[in-house]
Amino acid sequence: MSGLLIAAVYGLYASCCSSNYCPCPPLREKQVRKVRQSSLEEARALAQEYKNVEAAKAYEEYLAQTPSADPQVRLEYAEQLTYARREGESIPIFQELIKKGDNSDRVKRGLALALSWSGRCGEDQALCDHYFPEEALLRRARALAQENKNVESAKAYEEYLAKVPSADPQVKLEYAEQLTYARREGEAIPIFQELIKGGDNSDRVKRGLALALSWSGRCGEDQALCDHYFPEEALLQRARTLAQENKNVESAKAYEEYLAKVPSADPQVKLEYAEQLTYARREGEAIPIFKELIKKGDASDRVKRGLALALSWSGRCGEDQALCDQYFPQEALLQRA
Repeated sequence: MSGLLIAAVYGLYASCCSSNYCPCPPLREKQVRKVRQSSLEEARALAQEYKNVEAAKAYEEYLAQTPSADPQVRLEYAEQLTYARREGESIPIFQELIKKGDNSDRVKRGLALALSWSGRCGEDQALCDHYFPEEALLRRARALAQENKNVESAKAYEEYLAKVPSADPQVKLEYAEQLTYARREGEAIPIFQELIKGGDNSDRVKRGLALALSWSGRCGEDQALCDHYFPEEALLQRARTLAQENKNVESAKAYEEYLAKVPSADPQVKLEYAEQLTYARREGEAIPIFKELIKKGDASDRVKRGLALALSWSGRCGEDQALCDQYFPQEALLQRA
């Protein structure tokens, strides 16, 4: 019987006896207790059936009529509030029970769960860590991700998923993203693909897969996806693939297109472009790029060798004879002759 029925019984009694003549019998306390007990039993029955929203409301009605109810009932009410995803309301009840001396495992676990579900573990981190170490691990992984500590975050997600293999797909998506940012994109790709296979065709998942494919040089597995989300990256990969196939003329053109779109590209890309220009017999265009790289501090063997080759093939070793002599002495000798 609900709290509304209790109110109805009281209302009927009050109405009946509002006149001088009162034919109603006195409402016995025993009857009231019986009605209230029935209301409590209803709340508990709903809780056992996992009807948490209804159970929480039933406990609410009971407690409205019985404010001095046993702390046990308040504990049950707080638990149902949490399960009904009203954990913000359950937290102060658990805290009040602890304040009044109930330090039982059930109460502390209940508070830990409510804090965890509401994202408020910072209010009692030790309690959350004690009762829900997996949840604490997940929070740590997410915190590290927010700090852009991707390597550490990926490892924390890994630990969490080892303990909770049936974790929500959202967690697996976050893990795949951190793997990608930690430059472990080869491991991220099958996770993104599995999520898509499982029905998640969200923009976030597809973009994540495109980025992982792009960074791992595997856009060929889904070129359309890479082209859609990262057209510049896809272009760079095409340039590199053509270079590996020794299609230097086409490769140089692809690098050209990429650099037109991304003028602030990494010096490494400009070095690759200069090399392809040389191999495409456009060494006259490659020379100033090699020189610019050296001017900006890249005196690596690869850059200097590239410049020496371009100078040599263009018959311009006189611009840096020592360099040509060092890397291509026979070519340099032939040019002098």
